[in-house]
Amino acid sequence: MFRFLFLLQAFVLLVNPKLLLHLDSNLGNILQKLLIILTGAALMATRPVHKGVVVLIAAMVVLTFLCAIGSQFPQFEWRLYIGGLVSIVAPFILLTAAPREQDRDLGIIVFASLPLLMTAVGVIYQLAGISPLFNSDPSSGTRLAGTQGIAAYLAAAGFTGTFAALELAERKHLGYALLFVADVIILLLAGGRMALGAAVLVCGIDYLRSFKRVPLLKFFAPVWILVVGGILLMTFAEDNLRHLQSTSLSNRDLIWAPLIRQLDAHPWFGVGLGNQQLLVHVVGVITTFASHNEYLRLAVELGYPGAIVFFALTLGIILLVWNSAWVGRDPMFLVCAAGFYIYGITDNTFSVPQAYFILTAASFAGRPKKMRSPALAVDAARPHRPSAPTAIEPSIDLKRPS
Repeated sequence: MFRFLFLLQAFVLLVNPKLLLHLDSNLGNILQKLLIILTGAALMATRPVHKGVVVLIAAMVVLTFLCAIGSQFPQFEWRLYIGGLVSIVAPFILLTAAPREQDRDLGIIVFASLPLLMTAVGVIYQLAGISPLFNSDPSSGTRLAGTQGIAAYLAAAGFTGTFAALELAERKHLGYALLFVADVIILLLAGGRMALGAAVLVCGIDYLRSFKRVPLLKFFAPVWILVVGGILLMTFAEDNLRHLQSTSLSNRDLIWAPLIRQLDAHPWFGVGLGNQQLLVHVVGVITTFASHNEYLRLAVELGYPGAIVFFALTLGIILLVWNSAWVGRDPMFLVCAAGFYIYGITDNTFSVPQAYFILTAASFAGRPKKMRSPALAVDAARPHRPSAPTAIEPSIDLKRPS
């Protein structure tokens, strides 16, 4: 059941019902996150549960409820609070139980394949007149969006996908390196600066600790990727290259200004979880209700004390999962978590599954200490064959007369 639901939510993420069905409401996003929570519930129902993680998720829910009760924001809506509650549970629900080996393989393959599938199906959407394959924006130029409708979402999927594809190439077969290269190219064409930076951090460190059996690949592969990626950007994606080189905040400072004013007005309990979207609609040339800064958003919604406790609880979840039996203190899990937190400085990582799935991918890709030694990993992967019973030679009683 878990693997069926996991594939179902991945399929919904791929086809993007809001784009496919031309929905004006947020129904597609709500359906996606409810499916993720349902998938997490199936994981907990069928796999060994880490009770500490579940307790900390419950503590996050209680914390946000207390902040909502204490909020003095006059336009507070419980409807928006419920939606915000779904958005803070979904990123961690798939970290609550130990995945089986088949779960790990399926998850990593799905995450690695999604960017390429989103692009391929996006071509079909373009040909069918459903949605354009590329986004055009005055501040960032033309960027690849695939089926996601927004290039930043495809870039987030590329962030998770590059790490998953690199893990596949190390664990399964070097042929998956081609999938990694495809995900890198898609990430570059999607033009997400923070997504690219986080991917370079995570994949760079993962690459240094992997592929010890092919030292020449470790040297030549990065050179080849940089050269080919640079040529592709200069030839086909001049706008993307200009955007990646830009130091502009893409008008995020215009979004942050009213949020900071509301934070000053409600510093203790905030405006209520999920209610930040009431504060930003149309700012200058931007039409959005997203904060593009998770730290500022949660401070505005929960107040300073609530935000501090909230992020402390999320760090507690990260440490518990890192110390779990299935991750086994694999340092790459902490690196992926660091990439996720850095990503949240300029993007909505807690609200975008394509971004927070990096935590799930890192959990599924966890290598316990006994598996991080190449020799031990090979021994563990080799099927166990019971040794043949030793033949017992008949003994001769020398005292017995013949």
